[in-house]
Amino acid sequence: MGAAERLAELGLALPPVAAPVAAYVPAVRHGDLLFTSGQ
Repeated sequence: MGAAERLAELGLALPPVAAPVAAYVPAVRHGDLLFTSGQ
């Protein structure tokens, strides 16, 4: 059973993904670190 099926079984729904309002990089890797933005 996938996550979508489990959420539906519980009567839950995820909102639609919002469109980005600016141009940004979602993630930047620096060595062993990963910096995320807007996640």
